[in-house]
Formats: sequence, C-alpha cells, structure tokens
Amino acid sequence: MEAKATFESVDQYLESLPAAAAERVRGLSQVVVEEMPGAEQVISYGIPTFRLDGKNLVHIAGYKRHVGLYGTGAMEALEAEVAPYKTGKGTLQFLHSEPLPVPLIRKIVAARVREHRAQRSP
Repeated sequence: MEAKATFESVDQYLESLPAAAAERVRGLSQVVVEEMPGAEQVISYGIPTFRLDGKNLVHIAGYKRHVGLYGTGAMEALEAEVAPYKTGKGTLQFLHSEPLPVPLIRKIVAARVREHRAQRSP
C-alpha cells in the first residue's frame, strides 16, 4: 500500500497536481476567498482548507478529471441547483470539462459562512 502524500502548504499541494487540476483549484479557491473574507487557507485532511475563526468551513481538492468542494452542508437548500453535479454527503464535484458554476459556489460558501456565524452568536 502506497503512503498518502502529506503537504505542508497549499503551494506544495498545487505543485503535486496536474496543471489542469491545479488551475481549477486556484479558480475555485479564488471564489471561496472572495466569499469568505478573513479566512485562513491551510492544509487539513491533506487538502486545501478554508478556516474562519479557527473552524474549518470549506475544503477543496483537485483530481485528474474534476475538482471537489467539501464541507458543503448548505447544499440541501440548493437541491435543484446542485442536481446537475455529482454529489455526496457535503461534497460537490465539478468536471474539468465544464466551467465552474461560480454563482452556485458563491451561494454555498456564503451559506457556510452564515451557518458558522449563526452558531457563534449567543
């Protein structure tokens, strides 16, 4: 069994990906950064993670044929909009052959931020 690669930085993670996957992860990351001001970008669970107020809210990963967005618990409210994409529990996959659905990604990330802030409020 081959050991899973570990990364110390997002840049190191991106360097490990094929060029197309790295570019898609960068694009997805940019959308997340815009919707989550003040977030810290770290490696958690071996993939790029966006942390706000010390809590991991969204994870991103690049693969040969797609990029994944993880931690997307807000998807239930957007059922019709996520229907065209492969999903799993808290996961969305976007094929490299299709444009990123930026408005949908923005909605999901904004919903995660709202959820997080609501949990922090008394």
